[in-house]
Order: sequence, then structure tokens, then C-alpha cells
Amino acid sequence: MNLIKDDMRFNGIFYSFFNQNHIRKLLFIQVMILWSFLDVNAQIDWLQDNNFQLQAIPVLAELKAQKNKNEFEIIVYGRLKPGQYIYSTYTSGKDSPIPSRLYLIQPKAEKIEVVSESETISIFDEMFHKELKVHKNDFLISQKFKLVNPKTMHIVKGIFKYQVCTSKICSLPLQSPFLIEK
Repeated sequence: MNLIKDDMRFNGIFYSFFNQNHIRKLLFIQVMILWSFLDVNAQIDWLQDNNFQLQAIPVLAELKAQKNKNEFEIIVYGRLKPGQYIYSTYTSGKDSPIPSRLYLIQPKAEKIEVVSESETISIFDEMFHKELKVHKNDFLISQKFKLVNPKTMHIVKGIFKYQVCTSKICSLPLQSPFLIEK
């Protein structure tokens, strides 16, 4: 009997706390949360319908030995889908996109020259509201390195970091690994 009275007392407190105004507010919040998920799904559907894939670009890497045995050059080649572009290795000023970069994982080496790249084109980027240099179609980026320990060069591992963009959207920073066996 006490259990039933306790249950009735709890229900009375519960219903008085959550009167109709509270229930309406909770219902409104639930509808807003559901609507935000539907909006995200609509954006994802738009990306899929327009065949925009935020995927890493397959790249080819080549190793060129220099006259000095302690120095070498890494050249990365890539091909973009029509309508896509990546940013140059040089970006202009503050509030610019992430530039494309080559990073060496193995062996330990220091960059010895400025990065060189294939010809870029200038476009007005709507997202950054400025003129930027980009690569479209095929591109090439190279960097010269000097070995810290010349005896360790058997395999060259690295990463090419970049962003793939279209006129409407950009990917998060992506990376394409490369491996060169000597």
C-alpha cells in the first residue's frame, strides 16, 4: 500500500513539474534536434548527388639522387578529377588555406631548397574571398633534402598533405602517403 502511495506522490510531483509549457518546450527542442540532423543529411546527399568525393588523391613519388650522395630530391605527381583543385605550396598571407606540403617520415633529412611545383593558375576563391594559386588537372611538387645520417637511406617514406576543393566546397586536410625503395 505504501508503495502505491509513493508512486502516486512521485507521479503528482512529476506532472506538476512538467506542466504543459515544459512539455511544449521539450517537444520544440526535440523537433529542432531532429531538423538539424535532416539538414546535415541533405548536405551529404548533395555531395553524393554531385559526385564530389572527399577522398585522398593517389600520388606517384619519384626519388632523384643528386651529385652529392647526401642529397636527394622527392618529386610527387598527382592527377585531379575535372572541377577539382588543390592549393599551391605558397599561400598568400593570413587567413589563407592550408598549403600543399611534402613531409618526410624516413630517413631523417633536412629541407635544403625551396619547394618547386608545376605551373599554377590564379583563381578568385569564394571561400577565402581572395586570389589564390591552385593546381588543376595534373600537378608536380618537388623538394630537395639533405640526409642527417647518410647510411640510413634504404627506404624513403613520406606524406603529401593538401586539400581538395571545388568551387563550392573543400575537403578537410587530406594526406597521401608515398614509399620509395632504393
